[in-house]
Amino acid sequence: MVLELGIIYNIIVDFIKIIIYSNKGKAKLWFNGIEVPAYSINDEVYSDYENFHKDESIKDIAGTTTNINYISYWYENQIIHASYNDSMKNAAIRLVRNKENVHITAFMHFINDVTINQTNYDVLAYQGITQYWINKKYYANSYDDFGDNSFVNVSFNIVKYTDAGANNMRKAGVNVMDVHIRDIGQPITLSNVLWNIGDIGMRGFLKDIDLYAKFGRLLTNDEFKIIAAHEFGHILGLGDAYDGNFQNEPYVTIEIPLGEIMRSDLTKVIVNSNTIEMILEAFKLNKLQKYDPKNDPSKAIAKGPTSIIVVLKFQDASGKTLINDTIRETQDKVKIENIGIPKQYGVLRLNKIIYNTKTYIIQSSNIMKERLSNSDVIVSVYE
Repeated sequence: MVLELGIIYNIIVDFIKIIIYSNKGKAKLWFNGIEVPAYSINDEVYSDYENFHKDESIKDIAGTTTNINYISYWYENQIIHASYNDSMKNAAIRLVRNKENVHITAFMHFINDVTINQTNYDVLAYQGITQYWINKKYYANSYDDFGDNSFVNVSFNIVKYTDAGANNMRKAGVNVMDVHIRDIGQPITLSNVLWNIGDIGMRGFLKDIDLYAKFGRLLTNDEFKIIAAHEFGHILGLGDAYDGNFQNEPYVTIEIPLGEIMRSDLTKVIVNSNTIEMILEAFKLNKLQKYDPKNDPSKAIAKGPTSIIVVLKFQDASGKTLINDTIRETQDKVKIENIGIPKQYGVLRLNKIIYNTKTYIIQSSNIMKERLSNSDVIVSVYE
């Protein structure tokens, strides 16, 4: 009798499994930055990989209720996506996405060792980060993709700890990133090269961010705040968008305007939808996201074509307008070559324009430049 009950029980269990697994849907799953084969049942994501928790849900894999809170979910083409990094529970920087809602938390400790003046640079650094990384709604467009959501609501919680507070957090097993501010030097963030969610706040004597009051010259308060915000961008998984030892400067495009926060502009700061899209990719893949270099302009950023808008005004010697047209670089009738940004001027430079199969060589002496918006420039070309 007991044997028969056992057989009946196993049959019932197998039958239930058949019913459940017949409802399998598509899913995508990233664990610690690695994509794992997955499927979904009733909007929950399960591993479909023999060597990694086969048929366990991501919630079961994460384990505790606290860890489950660090799972991100969103949809692309009506397919559920999920990502989880098991370092997140102790991390100094955390990002969690629930469809259109993205929340970023950072635990920070500022060390002000500046001796050349009495400025509270620790306060300025915190102000710069919170001034430019703000709670905001970012919209998807033809270039920037947030999956099935037309926008994402991004919120930041930047927590500033005292020496004692940072030590208490570390004793509790939670990482806190150090921002060390000194007199003279080159601002640097180790995460620009060695970005990993679990490593931030674990550098020991090597601080996460090094800032300096004098960088070539004594920085103004506003310039110092912009640099602090730029360096925090590396903590969020972004590379530099200017020429350097590890990267080349990307083209100026709608996605990467002159004022993009990861460029080296000390007068203007822009955080746009593309910036946020790259941050989401960094946390999904647990990998620093780099701005693609000039030698591959078709991949100037994560997604979308490269494009700037240029207003061409062809004039004769007397100044009479011959043609006044608005064209996009991506259209067939115009090709713009050798685009660059002289750092000393911070303006767009065009060397050659091919318009309706005719080539115009542009010299700096006969170009008038006027900024129109973040990605537009007006160019007068004299025949």
